[in-house]
Amino acid sequence: MSAEPALTELTVPALSLVVLIGAHGAGKSTFAARHFAPEEVFAQADYPDVPSLLAAAGERLAAGGLAVLDGLFVRPVDRVPVTGLARAHDVKPVPVVLDLPRAVLEARTAAPADVVAAQVAELRRTRRGLHAEGFRNEQVLFSDEQARTLPLRRTLLRGDRRDLTGPFDVIGDVHGCLPELRDLLRELGYDLTGDGARHPQGARRCSWGTSWTAGRTVWVS
Repeated sequence: MSAEPALTELTVPALSLVVLIGAHGAGKSTFAARHFAPEEVFAQADYPDVPSLLAAAGERLAAGGLAVLDGLFVRPVDRVPVTGLARAHDVKPVPVVLDLPRAVLEARTAAPADVVAAQVAELRRTRRGLHAEGFRNEQVLFSDEQARTLPLRRTLLRGDRRDLTGPFDVIGDVHGCLPELRDLLRELGYDLTGDGARHPQGARRCSWGTSWTAGRTVWVS
């Protein structure tokens, strides 16, 4: 385990299904409370069965919100419905694995030592196959210090441009209407330059095609 590259931060897509994986006593609930809002977290202990847990998380995903599953999920068979849920909502299932030393787990959980040992063994036997199971961007924590101190950053999905504030001019369906497009851009205040356009409010060069630029922005499709 020590040969794996050290993490400096954790990253999850802003819209994704985050899956916390670890044996009893790994600190998954503490980690969830530290990094996620209560309404984002769905703990296995709060639901009568896994289908109910996944149904609740699915409702949040359907509404366009990030969802976090807090459970064991140390066995591949238990993870199959999780990746299925992610596929059903067109999001990535992103695992955060808490693979802490067995002695640490046994010292702070009431679960029998043999149960914890079996969970740890299964997790370590199978976690390198997470990508083959359909998970993406898997990240593994090996200590309480990592779980406590590493920052977690939410990344925007491709095409999510909430970082742009505009103002925007959005123009679509211009196929075969280049003269009309040029006339419209002039009315909007753009200076036409060959196959592109600039706006006095600060837009960079915008060529014909789908383009996002800074300042006043024209998006032409």
